Amino acid sequence: MGITFTATTKGADAPEIEDGIYPADFDGAVQESHPDWAGKNKFGGDDDGERIRWDFTLFDQGDPVPVNILSNLNFNVKSKTVPLAVRILKGLLTKAEYVAFEAGSSPDADSLQGRRCQVQIEHNENGWPKIIAVLPVGKAAR
Repeated sequence: MGITFTATTKGADAPEIEDGIYPADFDGAVQESHPDWAGKNKFGGDDDGERIRWDFTLFDQGDPVPVNILSNLNFNVKSKTVPLAVRILKGLLTKAEYVAFEAGSSPDADSLQGRRCQVQIEHNENGWPKIIAVLPVGKAAR
């Protein structure tokens, strides 16, 4: 007899981690299209639905837990409200790299892969962990 397939109605369980700040490694970033999000944003501007998914592995008492965060493609370093993508990069880049980024340098995700940082986790209304901030690590941990 071959493989039997059984339908389920329950999703996966959320990882059991507490809210807090955890050491993490940056695993990479990919651009995703979300056409259902296209239209006007909350400020009345145009939104094409394009997002960057930033992937990380956080370490909870040594155990790896994959987490990610979505941002738009706004990298305006002169904006009054610092865009999320810029805040994420600031957590991943060294001070010198960030200064160079502000001056026009363009780091790529592949060159940052494996970079150690910290992620601040809170849980969404469904109990899943979500990244609310990406923070640099201290000099001793780099």
